[in-house]
Amino acid sequence: MMVGLRDDATEEIVERLSGSWTPRYMGRTWVTPLGYLLSEHDYLDGERVFNEGNAVTHAEELADLLVHQVEPRLRRIADDASEFTALAERSTCSMGPDGLCRIATMLARTQGPEVASTYVADRLTSLGQRTDPAADLERGMAARVMAALTAE
Repeated sequence: MMVGLRDDATEEIVERLSGSWTPRYMGRTWVTPLGYLLSEHDYLDGERVFNEGNAVTHAEELADLLVHQVEPRLRRIADDASEFTALAERSTCSMGPDGLCRIATMLARTQGPEVASTYVADRLTSLGQRTDPAADLERGMAARVMAALTAE
């Protein structure tokens, strides 16, 4: 099970620059497997196999973990823009054109537009001479992000 956080201000910029907003989907800024937010002890307890005899007990245990471990951890991450940005940068949410926009937006807010511009330039460099459609989409997003950064 994956859990994540959405920073509305960041995702509104991603949606505007990518044109990908749909009324049925709200992008997440960072995602992680649920287990990574649990204490080591609870994480090492491993997989819970639900069946008729234990479903209620397992559901109650999981609800308790969500309330007492996961939610407080998510709130701490959401309140710490630097940690939130660092985690987003290492997650699958940083991939592709939307990820480029997402991380650059977060970096601009937490560390300034110069750091965000350097990030975009590094992403472009990593594309090298690729000419595939995914690389073209990322280059297009990079141009839109750079224009937005210089317009601020």
